[in-house]
Amino acid sequence: MKRQMSGWAVAGLFLTAAVVGLFPVVDLVLQVWPVRLGEVTWRYGAVGIGAGYLPSPVFGVAVLVAVSYWREQAVTLRIAGYLALAAAVLILPLMLLFAVDLMQVQGMRPEGQQRAALISGGVQELKYLVASVTLGALGIGALRTSTQMTSQADRAGATSKNVLIGEPD
Repeated sequence: MKRQMSGWAVAGLFLTAAVVGLFPVVDLVLQVWPVRLGEVTWRYGAVGIGAGYLPSPVFGVAVLVAVSYWREQAVTLRIAGYLALAAAVLILPLMLLFAVDLMQVQGMRPEGQQRAALISGGVQELKYLVASVTLGALGIGALRTSTQMTSQADRAGATSKNVLIGEPD
């Protein structure tokens, strides 16, 4: 027996992906506003705080990839793949800049707090590394899968489903 899910439920899943993925980013921007790129302590604090927000957007992308795959929506899956890869690549220079800022901020700390700052910064770097690898894997997997979906649909003489919310009830 083939199970069908309401288009409303599929729309809810896509909305969940958007909410889980975007709201933490909005919260982070509001928390560190106004932007002061010229201040090392602001950059260190903003990027350090950002590491705590990482799991939600990564999960949001994972939900988007999973639902797109499940609903056989090759175009949406491809968009999710490019989004994930872009985020994974953007994290890498951010990690490098955070490491430089960490060294500068560590030097500003009193002698007894320097080691704690270094350990804390290392933990933040690890969070960014894991997020980047996860997003990279999701992105590559989504792109490869969307290509397979498209080529299988072409071989079968059909077109892939590209409707974002599914079929109407």
